[in-house]
Amino acid sequence: MNTVGLRMRLAVPPEAAALLDAQSRIHGWWHNHLVERVNAIRSQRDDQTVRQLLYSPYGLRNLLTEAKQTQPFLRSCWTYSLQAVAIRMTATVKKTRTAPRSPAPWAGWPRFHRWSTDWAALEYHALTGGFTLANRTLKLTFGREEDGSQIHCSVSLVERLPPYARPSALTPAVKATHPIRGLRIIREHGVYYAVFIVRRELAAVKPLPTTPRVISLDPHHYSLAVAVDTDGMATRIPYPPGVRPLGRRIDQLKARRDTCVRAWVTDERGIRRAVSSKRWKEFDALIQQTQRRREARITQYLYEVANWLCRHYEVIAIGDYRPGQATHAVSAVNRWVHNESLVGRLRQTVAWVAQRSGRRYLTWPEEGTTRTCHYCGNKWIDGIPTGRRYYYCPGCGHHWRRNECSASNGLRLALLQINSPLSDSGRLEIGSRRTYRSTGLVVTAGAGAGADSFARPIGNQTSLVRETDPR
Repeated sequence: MNTVGLRMRLAVPPEAAALLDAQSRIHGWWHNHLVERVNAIRSQRDDQTVRQLLYSPYGLRNLLTEAKQTQPFLRSCWTYSLQAVAIRMTATVKKTRTAPRSPAPWAGWPRFHRWSTDWAALEYHALTGGFTLANRTLKLTFGREEDGSQIHCSVSLVERLPPYARPSALTPAVKATHPIRGLRIIREHGVYYAVFIVRRELAAVKPLPTTPRVISLDPHHYSLAVAVDTDGMATRIPYPPGVRPLGRRIDQLKARRDTCVRAWVTDERGIRRAVSSKRWKEFDALIQQTQRRREARITQYLYEVANWLCRHYEVIAIGDYRPGQATHAVSAVNRWVHNESLVGRLRQTVAWVAQRSGRRYLTWPEEGTTRTCHYCGNKWIDGIPTGRRYYYCPGCGHHWRRNECSASNGLRLALLQINSPLSDSGRLEIGSRRTYRSTGLVVTAGAGAGADSFARPIGNQTSLVRETDPR
């Protein structure tokens, strides 16, 4: 039995939305309050008392009782949800134990949250209660008002839960065998979601045949990845179509929104605050709508790619490359690499779909795979410049596309992990090339390796188009 996350969209009335936002603001304040406490004492973490507060499982969590005495508004939130904020921060602080004594951001210390951009999630656990679910109606319970009355709201799921998550109605007396074990309320781009923690029986790993079909993906930044399989077919997987224009559209809308004038008013409590104009709100709504479209397109495309890979290959291997400081020298991909890269999401999506489908997912180390010739093993001492996409090996004279060479070396490493070497020579000939496209057509491939096996529909929006060699 595996524990997975199930995200369901919520239909939230205006009154419930205002209440959820208010709860999130309080959770954000509690997070920032803990960050202040951590920053104030982290330089003294050699002291035993400080170490007990920072690194013990319930050190930060126990500060909640003291905070409720001085800040009564914390009592209006569900206690377990506030405790979860402290527990997550403790897990973040523990990562700094082996890090250098430096205030650098990468050291793992928690940062402050800004509510307008970091909507604080509300978390519940099935054993502590706080939520009930009947059909599509989800009732959430919070803390208490000053007069002792319970605060709660009701929202509804846009769609029904899948069969594996709804064997019976969820009541306050949750049984240990119930599939729903927890709940988290989040908001992304102005839309509210309920993320259920569900126990689910996944497919068992399927046994490998004598000669398994294996594909190796080399992720990079000029496209999403380049893949090479055991049939000698090279496949280029481009970025999701239309994502970059949507990103430019978001930047244009933000530039126009930021020129709008805001008015400053003083409320009944004497607090001076800024009030956005009607035009600013219109632009902000357009930005949220465009961001939702972009996110939906990325998610759908990644799942299409992952399902296609798991449908036609028994083993999927992806390189362990991650964008780093070395890519700063390449100005053409600088912003895309560090802000818009989908390499990590591709790996996570393929790993999950492979686990769900009973396929094998592997990773292989990319260090030295691009500069090493797959045929003769010759290594370029100084490496290959990033902008050089094609080259001849000085050892054997073989013509390579740099990403195909890296993917071929990764394929050899993946086959060694499953004890299925390529051949006696250990070399792979690339017979043909193609490009993955999401166009709503059936799969078509030209003459060459793997042409017949892909002549059928894949999902509902997939095609493979033959690519000519520019040599």
